[in-house]
Amino acid sequence: MNWKLKYTVFKIKVLQKIQYFIYKLKSAVGIKKIGFKKFDSLVIMELLNQYKPDLFTMNVVSIQDNLDTANLEVIHDQGIRLDKSDYLSIILNLKKRQVRIVKGKNLNKYIDDSMESEIVKEMQSKITTGEIIFGLHLGMKRIQKCLAKQK
Repeated sequence: MNWKLKYTVFKIKVLQKIQYFIYKLKSAVGIKKIGFKKFDSLVIMELLNQYKPDLFTMNVVSIQDNLDTANLEVIHDQGIRLDKSDYLSIILNLKKRQVRIVKGKNLNKYIDDSMESEIVKEMQSKITTGEIIFGLHLGMKRIQKCLAKQK
């Protein structure tokens, strides 16, 4: 039974790398990826691995509620298994094409409110046009740059 689990994990990791490679290849040649398809969550996992921060934990959450009226702090708290002050959540509503960032209090010294607003605006502009993965990619890259400046 253990070998079946190891084989399944291996298959998923290989599929994740392949899907990420396809995404990067399409991006390099200018093919826009519109919408959210079957294996896009694997690409998001690879992006999270690629932009994995040293100082805190980052998570992507997809919900059905309107992000303008949802209690984002509660959603942020529900996804946390660690100390919420060192945690950042990127919260998505795929149907309404909305995105928000909720950051723990220890992250305020790295990403202030104006920078958070800029990052959300940049992600939102891509997600609104249907480029969900690319919008998340840009946001994660900007978050990583903010942290790199503070080191």
